[in-house]
Amino acid sequence: MTRRLILAATARRDLDSLLRGLEQRAGYEVASGYVSRVERFLQGLVDFPERGTRRSKHRPKMRVIGFERRVSVVFTVDGGDVVVLRVLYGGRNLPPDLS
Repeated sequence: MTRRLILAATARRDLDSLLRGLEQRAGYEVASGYVSRVERFLQGLVDFPERGTRRSKHRPKMRVIGFERRVSVVFTVDGGDVVVLRVLYGGRNLPPDLS
């Protein structure tokens, strides 16, 4: 079965916001490199989707996994697809719509 990585609109906005925020503090090159590493990490979920901590009490099949101690990735595995719901930076809590 071929899995796909799907980024929800909220996750895309999170990545854009992360890029803009880091760019202001560290410059475009550093920010873009960091976001690229996050995106490669997300792509890796396709190969090993059962990683992370289950948070099914919040939402069926929901999982959360950390990246480099600063990012929490909230995702589900839906059929063969990995759906990234949020990419939360800097210790942000799960939004009310997910918790």
